[in-house]
Amino acid sequence: MSNFTYKEIKNKKIYLWEFWPPMIVYMVWVFIVPEILDKIGDGWWAVPLTLSQIIPLVFVARAMIRFVDRCDELMKLVYMKSAVTSLIIFTFVCMGYGFLEFRGYPSIPLFLIGTIVIPVYFMSVFIIRKKLDGK
Repeated sequence: MSNFTYKEIKNKKIYLWEFWPPMIVYMVWVFIVPEILDKIGDGWWAVPLTLSQIIPLVFVARAMIRFVDRCDELMKLVYMKSAVTSLIIFTFVCMGYGFLEFRGYPSIPLFLIGTIVIPVYFMSVFIIRKKLDGK
């Protein structure tokens, strides 16, 4: 599984070309929107402008879904198992910390929680791939 086929290499290249342009737009837009809001102030359009930062992430998600759709069955299984594993891990962590919040621990912003999901998922992919490789 560590030796990639021509199809897998081509799929990865297509994915990178679909992934990075909207991700770069997102990274730039995340810094521009707060500056615009600071200079112009609040108005009826502040909420749509703030939520506009999600639009590039829709294209990032589309690239990820298309990548998985182009994968073979084994890789789809790896990604599916990784998604389920990280969902379960993250559910237990969030529930556990939720119980701690009842005891007075500080709340964690949802923005931070969303960024923690990604490394948990990729660690799951790494571990499941190693397990399927027999290493």
